[in-house]
Amino acid sequence: QQLLTEYHHVYPGFITLLVADRNGLVQEIYPTRSTSPPVSDREYFIEAVRTKKMTISDVILGRLSHVPIVTIAVPMLDDDGTVAGVVGGSLDLSKFERFVEGFRTLPDARVTVVDQHNRVIYTSAAAGYAALQDVAQDALVVAGAQAGANTFRYQRQEFGGRVRAQLAASAIVAPAGWKVFVEQPLVNLRLQWTGYYALTLLLVLLALGGAVLGARQFA
Repeated sequence: QQLLTEYHHVYPGFITLLVADRNGLVQEIYPTRSTSPPVSDREYFIEAVRTKKMTISDVILGRLSHVPIVTIAVPMLDDDGTVAGVVGGSLDLSKFERFVEGFRTLPDARVTVVDQHNRVIYTSAAAGYAALQDVAQDALVVAGAQAGANTFRYQRQEFGGRVRAQLAASAIVAPAGWKVFVEQPLVNLRLQWTGYYALTLLLVLLALGGAVLGARQFA
């Protein structure tokens, strides 16, 4: 129990941490509770015992936390390779916001993370998706599946019937099978491209002006 408590202090993103025996009876759990129901019928426990490997459950909405969570389960093996128990932790996926914001370099970029069933795990506020919303038929996901490449363009239908071209990039998160999409309006990139050339032209003109003035002084 002390180890679970200390582990939670190091990784506060875990809402629940538990240790169960081979029969699924919970031996220790954090936060501590008077009674804990067995986990022998939980998908993550069954898969961890069957495969003897780390298992990641489907994303669900926490009954108490009301945020998307996923349970990571790892089997504990005896010397002969039999499963002695399972250690599990429920990870608060809303913490992705802090992680993603730390890597954001484009202020107008939208970041969306979906699970293996194309349900939203995390999304930027501007994207307009809800937690666990099914986006299998969304233009972003459909275009990403049809693109056959990590970067692609697609047309986003916005409120009022306006259509806007988007530039997007995608990547797969293994072993969970999640997908990460980063998109940005194509018009913003074109504006940045024009500004880049304007700045370059200004620097060239300043260089030429300096050269002329320098040549006159030397003359």
